Amino acid sequence: MIHRLAALIAALPLWAKVALALIAILVGIALGPFTRFVAVLVLIVAIAALIWRLLRRRPLRGWALVALASLVAFLFFSATTNALFPQSASQPEQASPPPAPTPTPAPAPQPAPAPSPPPAQRTASSEVVISVGGTPGIPFSGSYGTAQGGQRSVDGVVPTEYEVEVEGGAFTFDSVTAVMQKQGPEGELTVQILSDGEVLEEQSTTAEFGVVSVTHAGRF
Repeated sequence: MIHRLAALIAALPLWAKVALALIAILVGIALGPFTRFVAVLVLIVAIAALIWRLLRRRPLRGWALVALASLVAFLFFSATTNALFPQSASQPEQASPPPAPTPTPAPAPQPAPAPSPPPAQRTASSEVVISVGGTPGIPFSGSYGTAQGGQRSVDGVVPTEYEVEVEGGAFTFDSVTAVMQKQGPEGELTVQILSDGEVLEEQSTTAEFGVVSVTHAGRF
């Protein structure tokens, strides 16, 4: 059958052969992958026939031409199909996914401001003077001080003054106390509590080794 088909084609005029060849080429290009599949299939059959005829020691020319023609057809149609219908054009381009949004870092929590310490309550203070007077030059000993600040022991000679700082203010009360004793039999010993030159308390004694005690309590 193949020989009859070849003889029929050989009997055609030249223009018919050219036209038939062009039609075959166009159809092969249009069919694309199918043509390549057929060419591969024919090539496999031709190779199998060549091996069989070679083992039987028969002529190989006819199947050798078929194998060569199928190989050339496969290469030709593969090249033309890839040139006319590139794979990238046949497949729709996939849209690239939008970039993932960059996460916005959460603002760092601001430390709460440390509470301000309450203002210290300031209390007014005033100076009180303990005046030890009487007969100049006589010795004495004793103590003086306040209820808030405590007592202080002293020894001295008349006249002498001691300054005492007392807590003051509208709601603050304090007391000042002075206890002095003569260190001899003669003379007079006088003890005064003064504030801004004003005598708040005063006591005196002329007794031998006499003791004078004065106290003033209240707001200063």
